[in-house]
Amino acid sequence: MGLVLRVLVGFALACIAAGLTTVLFAWSPAELAGMPGDPMEKVALMFPLATHAAIFSAPFALIAIALGEWQRWRDWAYYAAAGMVISMIGFFAQYQSEQTNQAWSIVSSNYPLIAFLASGLAAGLTYWLFSGRLVGVSHHDHTHHHGSHNHTTPASGTNARR
Repeated sequence: MGLVLRVLVGFALACIAAGLTTVLFAWSPAELAGMPGDPMEKVALMFPLATHAAIFSAPFALIAIALGEWQRWRDWAYYAAAGMVISMIGFFAQYQSEQTNQAWSIVSSNYPLIAFLASGLAAGLTYWLFSGRLVGVSHHDHTHHHGSHNHTTPASGTNARR
């Protein structure tokens, strides 16, 4: 899969994961199952939430993804941390946009902070799973056998394991 397609698919799936995580912070699976009507209507809210996440996070994710590609970082922890950092930027943006006269504040509970962090973690791990872990892996690496082969090295005349 080409780099651009891999990155776009990874980013889209990461945003959907963030949207789903946000929905699950609004309603637990048990609450969704007990709701009258089709609970999938509530779960489907992940798509507009994913769109919102994509619009907000795109410039920050582009920087994190470009850095990861440039440095060839394939570690899940990098993408998880990047997702959480981006989610914290979103949390602080939400906090700054609050009106002083509203009844409930994003900082009146730690629940919104945890929800933002969990959504960022889910997005980062999803990106890693579908794209980040493949950084620097060429099509050639996927199509050839990865077993060890004995080869004679020219300098020593001995067999070396590759």
